[in-house]
Parts: sequence; structure tokens; C-alpha cells
Amino acid sequence: MLDNVFQKTLRDQKVSGAAWMAGILAITAYVIFLYPVIADQADLQRFIDELPEAIKAIAGGVLDYSTPNGFLSAQFFSMMGPIIFIVYAVIHGSGAIAGEEERGTLALLLSNPVSRRRVLAHKAAALVFGITAGAVVLWIGLAAWSLAAGVALRFGLAAQGCFSLALLGTFFGMLALAAGAATGRRGISSGVAVAVGVTTYLLNAFAPLVSWLEPARLVTPFYYYQGNEPLLHGISFLHAGVLIAASAVLLGCAAWAFERRDLSR
Repeated sequence: MLDNVFQKTLRDQKVSGAAWMAGILAITAYVIFLYPVIADQADLQRFIDELPEAIKAIAGGVLDYSTPNGFLSAQFFSMMGPIIFIVYAVIHGSGAIAGEEERGTLALLLSNPVSRRRVLAHKAAALVFGITAGAVVLWIGLAAWSLAAGVALRFGLAAQGCFSLALLGTFFGMLALAAGAATGRRGISSGVAVAVGVTTYLLNAFAPLVSWLEPARLVTPFYYYQGNEPLLHGISFLHAGVLIAASAVLLGCAAWAFERRDLSR
């Protein structure tokens, strides 16, 4: 009997989850072992400082290659890390309900003595578990490779950066889950999440360059993800709270839409 949807979901995702975490370890090795090479380029930071502000904005704003944490913040956590976590979150968030429905397995799942709300809650919990596990593996990879490479990474700040990245991934996972629960279409839910991700990233990047756009940063998840530069200054509890609250609201919207939608059509 499929009474534990959480465990079933984790079993279904074990191969993709393992591949994703192996990829994280490989990417962290590349980034960490790249740093000593970059650090030896004495003129690189001077060149970066002279880049136009628009290019710096697209790259994530603060580009400080003089320290391991600054290098990671600019090289990985500004763009590469968010892409990796958002893609994972959107794939599994859109597949949680809409994917099951398109495969024709949702009806079988709901034929068991389990409510729609419980199915959704277990799917969301599995999504958060996978994202959190990825963030833990990311931190372990950064710590292990930095020790192996002799890089003086500040582990506490790195952990806060990984946690902030997990919150960003959770937000977009819940957005995809909500869109999928409302429409039953995986393509639509993925498209909505990706469109919001691209739009809000560009808005957050270019808002500091356009005075009248500056207040709009406050509605973008990327501002709350990296506005305080967690790898350099530590995570902002206010920013983390906003991302957690927004994810909770999206989960509530998903539950409301899923409860009221006619699945027979």
C-alpha cells in the first residue's frame, strides 16, 4: 500500500538524486582547485575592478577574487550554484504532481487511503529533503576539496551560503509545485518557474544600475538569497525568513489549488 508517499518519492528519485550530488562534488572540485591558479594572477583583480558596472551586475555584483570565499561567491554562488539548484528544484517540483498526473500514476496514488493534502505534503517534503541533501553535499565537497587543495576557506560562512542556496532552490521548487498542482501540466509549471527565475534574476542584477528600478529588487527572490553576500558577511535572518515565508505561501497555494481541481478531466 502506498501510504508513505514521501518514501516512495525518494525511491523514485534515488538515481537522479545520486547523479545530481555526484555532479555537485565534481563541480566543487573544479571550482576549489581552480582558485589557487586564479589567486596567482596578480593583475586579475585589478582587471575585474575596471570592468563596466553592467557586466559586474550580470555576473552577480560583488566580484572579489582576493579570498577563497570571495572567489566562490563570485564564481559559483552568484550564477552557477543557483542554476544547478533551481534546475533540480524545478524538475522535481513540476514532476511532483503534474508529472504523476501526465504519467497516469496520480489516480493510482490517490486510489489508496491517502488524501490529496497528504500526497502534496509528502511530495513537498521529499522535494525539500532532496534540496537540503544537495546543500549538505555541496558544503561537504567545498570543505573536503579546500582541505585537499590547501585553500583557506571559511567553513562557517560557506555553510551559510549553502543554506541560503537551499532556500532559493526551495522557493523555485515550491513555485513549480504550485503551478503543477494548479494546472496538471508539467511543461506549464516548468515554464512558469523558469520565466520567473530569469526575469527576477535580471531585475535584481540591473536594478542597482537604474534608480527607478531599485525598489523592485525587494520582490525578487535573488535579492533575499544573495543581497547580504552570505559567503562574505553571513546570512541575513530577515532575508532567510522572507524566502521561507514565501515558500510556505506557495505550498499553501499548491494545497488550495490541488484540493479544488477536478482531476477527472
